[in-house]
Amino acid sequence: MQKIRKAPVDESPKQREAEADLTPAQAIAAHLREGDYAGATRHYFSLDTREQRLSINSDVALALGEYLLGTRAYDEAQTIFRRFISERPNDREIDRAYLGAGKAMIHQPRHITSAYQYFLSAVETARSKDLEDEARMHLRGIEQMGEKKRE
Repeated sequence: MQKIRKAPVDESPKQREAEADLTPAQAIAAHLREGDYAGATRHYFSLDTREQRLSINSDVALALGEYLLGTRAYDEAQTIFRRFISERPNDREIDRAYLGAGKAMIHQPRHITSAYQYFLSAVETARSKDLEDEARMHLRGIEQMGEKKRE
C-alpha cells in the first residue's frame, strides 16, 4: 500500500490574519504550542529590531537556537546565540548562549578558536554543574584535536 504524503501548506489567509494581531512573543509561543519549531524560528528571524527580540523570553530564544543546532543549521543557530550574547549580556541564561555558540562554531573548522573562547565563557558563567561539565568536555576535545595535529 502506497502512503500518500501531503504537501506542505502555506498558512491560510485566516491564520496570517490571526497571527498579525499577536505580539511577536505571542506569535512565536503559538507556533511552539503547535510544536512548530520551524515556524517559530522563521518568525524569530523576521524580527527586525533589538526591542522585538528582547520581547521574546530568554528560554524561548535559546530553545530556538538549540532546535537549530539539532537540525544542523549551524549558521542560523550561531546567529541566535550571538544576538543573545550581544543583546542580553547580563541575562541569567547567558551560559547556555555561550555553550550554544561554541557548539555552532565547532562545526566550522576555521572557527575552532572562537568555539574554544565561547566554551571558556560558558565555564566562567555556568550556573549548573552539568553545563560546566559539557563545556569542559568540548574544551578537552578541542585541546585533543590540537595535540593530534602536532603529532
